[in-house]
Amino acid sequence: MLRKVLEEHRARLPYVSVPAVRAALVNAGATVQPATVNRYLVEFLRAGLIHDAGRGWYSSLATPFVLDTHPVEELARLIQKQFRFLKFSCWATDQVKPFMHHLLARSVQFVSTEDHALASAGEFLEGKGFNVYVNPRKSEAQRFVQIKERTVILRPEHSKAPEGHPYASIEKLLVELRGELDVLKLIDVGEFHHLAGEVLRQGRIQISALLSYAEARLFTVEDMLGAEQSIISKE
Repeated sequence: MLRKVLEEHRARLPYVSVPAVRAALVNAGATVQPATVNRYLVEFLRAGLIHDAGRGWYSSLATPFVLDTHPVEELARLIQKQFRFLKFSCWATDQVKPFMHHLLARSVQFVSTEDHALASAGEFLEGKGFNVYVNPRKSEAQRFVQIKERTVILRPEHSKAPEGHPYASIEKLLVELRGELDVLKLIDVGEFHHLAGEVLRQGRIQISALLSYAEARLFTVEDMLGAEQSIISKE
């Protein structure tokens, strides 16, 4: 019964949660204990029938998503050389450009780091020829931010952000890009939902990390994937 339920989910959704599997079993009339479900899921994982997608989540996608770091390697290298002990992470819109319907005219790079280092990091990058904005708010961004070559936005690191140094993970990138939509107007929400869906289908991500960070940033699943998403199971 469990294998049949999993096969049905695999055919429809790239990602499924343990609670969703249990609920499907109950709906099918099965009386399986949670511990038994967990044991079988571990066995299926070892057999390669499903794949780990983070705590409480499994995926039908065998190949992990690989994020191209080339667009931010120069930026990360400069910061690491100047601030040897600074913890930070970088990402750029160019890293997800292949998954967009409409390409951005200009790339924007982002750096998340400790509050106390934002100003000094911004001054340093300006000296290296970057067009730098330090933590612009929505009102400031609409009036003053100009997206041009070598634009960098510096933001304070969120306490619940997934680990990533010096490069942001794809899970962190997606949530933070969603957070920039209202501030910088880079792309519209529909375009973002398409982008996120393409990323999640292209390769396996840690969906638990994505959803956990999204929740910390007050985004729902619908905010991230759209109201009609058919990518992850609904519990």
